[in-house]
Amino acid sequence: KRLSPALNTRTNLCFRSYNWAMSQLEAVNKRLQDLMTYSATMTFAAPVIGSVLAPTFHGRSTLDATQPLFLAALTIFMLSAFLGVAFRAAGTILVVDPNLLFQRWLKDGEWQFKKDMIAFAGEHYSENLNLINRRGRVADFMTALILLEAALIASWIATAI
Repeated sequence: KRLSPALNTRTNLCFRSYNWAMSQLEAVNKRLQDLMTYSATMTFAAPVIGSVLAPTFHGRSTLDATQPLFLAALTIFMLSAFLGVAFRAAGTILVVDPNLLFQRWLKDGEWQFKKDMIAFAGEHYSENLNLINRRGRVADFMTALILLEAALIASWIATAI
């Protein structure tokens, strides 16, 4: 069969969809990593900042690390970190396996190969988009958790001042 220019264009779009998916997944993974780093920094810096701001009573800080506000903030930090690690590890991006193409589709003509490549890319695009969106929603949820954690830490420090 004679190849149409539209088929060549669509095949090029397929390869670009894989590049797009990889760049989007890298961006959402970076966002998850940045959120985990920010949360850890805030959590571990809170006692130090609090001890500087809180007054002392007979040489001891009035800041108590066993207060429910601080324990709640620690729990939220652990939940946020767990979600970030778990969702970064869950799922992988789908791409066409060149070995599979060699074994099953090398015998087909160029037209059939390109048509099948478009079909694979469409299936993979949907799955990859679901993976990216799922991680993006987790990053949004982690952002809300981190804001709640910051409010709890600020309240914990404010109760000691």
